[in-house]
Amino acid sequence: ASVPPTVNSVICARGKRAYNHPGNLRFRQIAEAKMDEYNKAMSKLEKTLIVTEIIDSVRQGEPEGGFLREENGHYYELSQHAAREKVGQCLRDLLHTKYKSSTKAKKRRRIETVEAECRANEDDTTNCNGPSPSDDMQEGSLEQIFSERNASQLGNSLEQIFC
Repeated sequence: ASVPPTVNSVICARGKRAYNHPGNLRFRQIAEAKMDEYNKAMSKLEKTLIVTEIIDSVRQGEPEGGFLREENGHYYELSQHAAREKVGQCLRDLLHTKYKSSTKAKKRRRIETVEAECRANEDDTTNCNGPSPSDDMQEGSLEQIFSERNASQLGNSLEQIFC
């Protein structure tokens, strides 16, 4: 059944609209408050309990479900499993220097792969000079690293990396 989102709903989607939604801002504040505890947790059980606490906190503020995904203009509650994945990914992103599965770590690896391909193709007069990966990369920075000419020269390999 479709659930109307409220100010406390966590909208699970891409883009600024979802990112800046009041419920998503609240969710990130709750996750940030638990970040140190999660980082210090020694066992998977401890981390699981922290993730559960975050989900419970979000759902207490939103009795209709809390974690919602939009499909064809209607919002539906996420399963417990999907909500746990959302919380886990948020915590890994907050601790991006510690986890290889964080979004920033994945972007850094993509950039390093493209840079390695550029170095391998230097004999083909490909000029791949650009900024090196940094911890404060923003969305779209991969496109800034290479000019349109370099991107077209790398062709399919870049397309595979960006997709």
